Amino acid sequence: IIVDYLKQDGFVIFLKNTFQTAKKRIGKNPPPLFQDEAMAKKLHAIRLPLYLYYADIIIETDDKNPTEIVAEITKSL
Repeated sequence: IIVDYLKQDGFVIFLKNTFQTAKKRIGKNPPPLFQDEAMAKKLHAIRLPLYLYYADIIIETDDKNPTEIVAEITKSL
């Protein structure tokens, strides 16, 4: 699995947010996997446990701007 390869030489940071936050951040030009909202919600629900399992560091990003997120990542390292 690709995540195992990534973890060989580093660590994985998961920038966690709710589906609604992801939808808001993507805006009016969604990528192909996000064009069907029902499917996007399903994928989010399926992938979330995997992301949580493989993450070495989890950063909650809801209600945070990029500067706050970077500061939290830096603090976690």
